[in-house]
Amino acid sequence: MNLKGIVCGFDFHYGYKGEGNCETLKKIEGIEVEVVDEVSDSVGKISSTRITQLLKEGKIEDAERLLGHPFVIDGKVIRGRHKGTSMGFPTANIYSGTEYVTLKTGVYACYVRRGAKEYRAMVNLGHNPTMNYTSALSLEAHILDFNEDIYGERISVRFVTWIRPEKDFKNKDNLIMQLEQDVRTVRNLLK
Repeated sequence: MNLKGIVCGFDFHYGYKGEGNCETLKKIEGIEVEVVDEVSDSVGKISSTRITQLLKEGKIEDAERLLGHPFVIDGKVIRGRHKGTSMGFPTANIYSGTEYVTLKTGVYACYVRRGAKEYRAMVNLGHNPTMNYTSALSLEAHILDFNEDIYGERISVRFVTWIRPEKDFKNKDNLIMQLEQDVRTVRNLLK
């Protein structure tokens, strides 16, 4: 594999029954091994497992603090069924692949970056139960104060805070009233 070096955490294990560790790696000739010491806070060890759990619980701010940077999903804007547009809430449907941690479903206050410019956005991650149910998770961003054709472009979604769970509304009017409230919430949170 032509490895020159390996960086691993202090508690790294590999191989059969996890018997390999940092010390066994150091015994391999020709490979430099750098071991990263434990990093912790008042709660305990900061680990990918802990950060993943926070993201799955919708605790974006806590995850960002442990990551040391915002949680961002990059993806390509693809065509949807235009259900949001028909209700006055056009969305950028974002295909991001499968390499991201699955966040808690629901509505988020986010920033969407397109090129060098950033916009506030109300983002839904879920199955769209009221108007456009999908078995696969969908990521849709209603970008505030924005009206441009961005199909085929790559954009980034920076998650700021989880607002509410996804709901199945009785009718379209109830959904629209909730979306209007969500937009107000995003505007208040992201000034």
